[in-house]
Amino acid sequence: SSTDYVGLFGYIGSGSIIKDLGLEGGSVTGGSYVGGLVGNQGFGTITNCYATGPVSGNQYVGGLMGYQFSGTITNCYASGRVSGSSYVGGLVGHHGFGTITNCYASGSVSGSSYVGGLVGHQYSGTITNCYANGSVSGTNYVGGLVGHHYGGTITNCYYDSQTTGQS
Repeated sequence: SSTDYVGLFGYIGSGSIIKDLGLEGGSVTGGSYVGGLVGNQGFGTITNCYATGPVSGNQYVGGLMGYQFSGTITNCYASGRVSGSSYVGGLVGHHGFGTITNCYASGSVSGSSYVGGLVGHQYSGTITNCYANGSVSGTNYVGGLVGHHYGGTITNCYYDSQTTGQS
């Protein structure tokens, strides 16, 4: 439970392509950089993928991916329960410079700080045509879609305020 870079793929880098892959059930537990599919995405492309099991860790925890430095995530979803301390998201815990397009998260998300229904913390990058509808709970920087939006662009996205519990 203290191991970092945990997921079906612990780390993916430049030139990596993951497509048409689904993980059903099971559970993923780790320390930091923990995701149902990928712990840390340095670069690369993830397309038409999903994860349905619960994911838990300390920081940088996401239903699909724990930490996205760069790269693309397209047509993906996560539906399992996600829990951690900080930088916790239903789809991605921390979103850096990459793109997230046509994705959603529907599992419950809980943590202490930087907790979001889709993304826990957005540093930069672009999020387009995405949504979240699972319950979201935390203490600091908590949001139905994104827990903390530091920078970047969010376009044509939404969250359900009733199901997330966030106004």
